[in-house]
Amino acid sequence: MYMIRVADFLIQSGFAKEIRFHGKKYPWFVSDVTKKDWSWLLNTMVYGHLFHTASDQELRSLKKLGLRWKVCLPRICIRDTKAQSIFCHSGL
Repeated sequence: MYMIRVADFLIQSGFAKEIRFHGKKYPWFVSDVTKKDWSWLLNTMVYGHLFHTASDQELRSLKKLGLRWKVCLPRICIRDTKAQSIFCHSGL
C-alpha cells in the first residue's frame, strides 16, 4: 500500500505523468501482486466493507481515495510480468 501512496503523490504533485508497477502473472510470494489484486483493492475501497470497525469518516476517506485511484488508473498501471523469483538452494 505504501508504494501506491507514493505513486499517488508523484502524480498529484506533477512529478510524474505515469507510474508503472510490475506485478506477477503467477504470484509466488504473499507480497506478489497481480492485476486482480489491484482491482480487488480499488473495488473494496470504493464499494466494500472490509473494515467493519471503521468510522463513517474513515470509510468516506477510503472511498474518496479509491475513486481518485480509479480515475488515475490510466496513469497508475499494473502490468503482469512473466518473470518469477528464482530460488537458490545452498545445499546446507
